[in-house]
Amino acid sequence: MDADVANGAQQTSTPLPQDHRTSRSCLRCHRRKIRCDKARPCGACSRLGAVCTYPPAHRQAPRRARSTIKDITTRLTSLESSLIAANSGTVNEVPSQAPGTTSTRRASTSVPPVQTEEEENHAEVPSTDLLPVEELVVKDGLSSHYINEVLLSRVVRKDPDIQSALATPRSVDSDATGDMPKSLPFSPRTLLPTRGTSRVAPEHFYPPPYQAMHLWKVFVTSVDPLLKVLHIPTTQIAVYTALHQNFEAAADFHCLLFAIFFAATTALSADDVQHLLSYDKTTALGNFREGFERALEKGNVFEVPTVNALQALGIFLKSHRAINDGRSAWVFSGSVLRAAYTIGLHRDGKDFNFSLFDCEMRRRLFWFLQSLDDRVGEDHGFLYRGSHPGSNTSLPLNINDAALDPNMESMPFGESGWTEMTLTLSMCEINKAKSRLFRMLSGPKSRATDEEREAIMRTAIAHVEHLRQVCNPFVPIQRATLLVSQLIANKLHFVSRQQWLVTTTESRQADCSEEMLSKALEVLELSHKMLTDNLLGDFAWFTETYPQHHMLLYVLWHLSLHPTGPNVDRAWATIEGGFELEKSRLRRQVQNTSGSKWKVLALMEKRARQARKIIDGTEPQGSLSDMTGCGITDAGPSPRPSDDEIEAFTSRLLPNNVNFDIAEWDFTLNNWDWLGNLE
Repeated sequence: MDADVANGAQQTSTPLPQDHRTSRSCLRCHRRKIRCDKARPCGACSRLGAVCTYPPAHRQAPRRARSTIKDITTRLTSLESSLIAANSGTVNEVPSQAPGTTSTRRASTSVPPVQTEEEENHAEVPSTDLLPVEELVVKDGLSSHYINEVLLSRVVRKDPDIQSALATPRSVDSDATGDMPKSLPFSPRTLLPTRGTSRVAPEHFYPPPYQAMHLWKVFVTSVDPLLKVLHIPTTQIAVYTALHQNFEAAADFHCLLFAIFFAATTALSADDVQHLLSYDKTTALGNFREGFERALEKGNVFEVPTVNALQALGIFLKSHRAINDGRSAWVFSGSVLRAAYTIGLHRDGKDFNFSLFDCEMRRRLFWFLQSLDDRVGEDHGFLYRGSHPGSNTSLPLNINDAALDPNMESMPFGESGWTEMTLTLSMCEINKAKSRLFRMLSGPKSRATDEEREAIMRTAIAHVEHLRQVCNPFVPIQRATLLVSQLIANKLHFVSRQQWLVTTTESRQADCSEEMLSKALEVLELSHKMLTDNLLGDFAWFTETYPQHHMLLYVLWHLSLHPTGPNVDRAWATIEGGFELEKSRLRRQVQNTSGSKWKVLALMEKRARQARKIIDGTEPQGSLSDMTGCGITDAGPSPRPSDDEIEAFTSRLLPNNVNFDIAEWDFTLNNWDWLGNLE
């Protein structure tokens, strides 16, 4: 035999059944680099008469190959199995993340616990009601990238290279593309109409530094107390620094500067603007709006949203409502809220290791944008759903700006008295009551009882009563806090009552009650008081962002059906005051005409006056087409019109193609094409 056979004969083997197979080649076949059939003994060794020996089973495993596409597919299959298991109530353990790049939090997948009232205040929709997710925020310079899509979040969390790719600066991306054409960024001009299309830099629209400084002071005294979304001590330093450096600042801070100037100009009267800027208010607003839009476009803020940019958008949209509450503003506010979601504002910052200061500022911003979106949507017939999926952002603290510091290591305690945040928090509390009312009233009719509605309203009213104890009515901003909260609570009481009546069998008769008329008049009178109070002159622009179209329409509708009654004189005085205040708003904001809603209200006012003249005998009945069956007869008004009478008369007051029921005003009123129906 040759040397190989001799060497093989000196080795030992453990004979196994002939049909047993192994996954390794025998030592002799391995040395000779020939195919081994892996039998015991193998065919090659049997033909040579050599002893067939295999390596021991406990030998160290070979080095694992790098991941391949097949391995990734296997992982995805395993992940799918994990999701199925999660839906059935169990979730596989996931290794902890690599530190330093992302902040991540695992949503609970256990059975949702009973939500306390405090938890309900912090989140309209508990995160435990959602599908189990891996959520994380990838920080990207000034911006951040929020992810909660299950597949992507797990891959990103486990792979630092993907995290780096997500956080790659945009300049690197542009260099990598070479000469490839760049995609055009989203421009606000597609949502907000503009006056021109010139490509002028935003800096061209800045006022001189001394004028800019005065506008900043106006913002601090007349705007910021009502829109508490900034931290004035830190923002003031940044503003003065930008003024000193001839407006050299980051792109998102340009947006904030123009929003501040626009809001301050909105708060000033036309004469004050002329005196300060040496040109009229319309020109000033147009310039600052143009600069704001240029800054948005230059900063590409809808692709790279930042806290500064979202603060600017919120301030601009809120002040813009005093001039125009059109549909485009609501569409734009929805885009802003979505941008807030993309940077994770709807998730509390403490879950992602943000600094205490950043956590508080993100809370202020999120709740401000949320209330802004809800308020604007109300103007266009969209019911307030009170649902922001996945939100667990806590309410901001009831503290002054002086209690916050960017370097603080412990969070201050909230105060029980009035602070700079009291008005904002008061509106949040009433909005939460509004959300609870909607959820109750949108459920089965058997659940919607007036007692339950009143119980929710008592909570909101108790909050207003608390403000009476902590607010000094002789301090302008505290007086505004009290009156605004009272106005919103009273309106909510009226609206919820009307919505509840939709679920009852006697809703139409109850709609025309003197009690409802009195409550509507209280809201209108309170609004009138805020606009005419000399102590609140600096805040008049804010009240103008809360037009009482619905209250006026209800009162006019009631007077058309009941031209006489104990509250008629009071109602007409309130209506006349409401129309005068609209004329005052037009003069203040230098607007030529009111919106189409006021044209409808003017038509309703004309019809109500005609009905009153018929009762007074100063106008023949024929001036109103066919008043028969409308609750008005030769003998005077009937005590209570029937449902058919109400429907017949309402059809004469409103366009023929509108099916209108005052009890459902919040559902249908603003869905009209107001101007088209009027014509």
